[in-house]
Amino acid sequence: MRIVLHAGFHKTGTTSVQRFLRGNRAVLRRHVRVFTREGQEPLCEAARAFSVTRDALDRALLAAEWGRFVAALDVSDPRPVLMSSEDLSGHMPGRHGVMRYDAAALILGDLAATLPKGAALTVALSLRETGAWRRSCWAQHVRATRHLGGLAEYLSGPRTDLAVDAQAVQEALDARGRVVTQVVTWALEDQRGPFGPAAPLLEMLDLPARVLARLTPPVHVNASLPDAVMAELLALNRSDLDPVTWARAKRAVIDAAQRAH
Repeated sequence: MRIVLHAGFHKTGTTSVQRFLRGNRAVLRRHVRVFTREGQEPLCEAARAFSVTRDALDRALLAAEWGRFVAALDVSDPRPVLMSSEDLSGHMPGRHGVMRYDAAALILGDLAATLPKGAALTVALSLRETGAWRRSCWAQHVRATRHLGGLAEYLSGPRTDLAVDAQAVQEALDARGRVVTQVVTWALEDQRGPFGPAAPLLEMLDLPARVLARLTPPVHVNASLPDAVMAELLALNRSDLDPVTWARAKRAVIDAAQRAH
């Protein structure tokens, strides 16, 4: 059985990939078993929790959720398994004290160590140019949380190198001695074809041309907001509004910006 884990990283086109996979599930289902975070929330949440605590209990909970996922797979089914969720690398840097993807090597190493006998694993990691990636992460923090720091402050913080973290994942898998495990990486900026950030995954699955011809290309999501809108959101984060009023105000600002786009 072949398993492909598209485990991140955040802000590298993963949301577009997952919408593409869900939107084309009817076409893909005869050729690949597709899973995303939707329907696998306990597994994804366990990975995120362990990236924060690094304690034995959360590691055991992660192993248990992965065990449930694997046990539900039919090993006699010839279709490859594709699981896409950036949560399998842990929390996005900047959340809950997590400053880089150093937990990804531990998480994915543990998952690789408990595969069904004879299964082959490919860990797929999408990367992005560091400056653009960090700006996108900061914008996501400002949009989704009560992040208080400005862009300059965020850019001057601890440096995260996605290529280095991806290499650490490969080394962790190598250390487990699994010769049927590999790590495949690609840069978001290089994916300019019709399937965009989903193209490398489709290549790994080796789908027939007639199937590719029936797929609906991915739609770009999580488009960046104008600087003025980001400044307005940051001001709301720094305000003394109560949580409910704050969330409504931010939603109104984002909705207005998207309508104007």
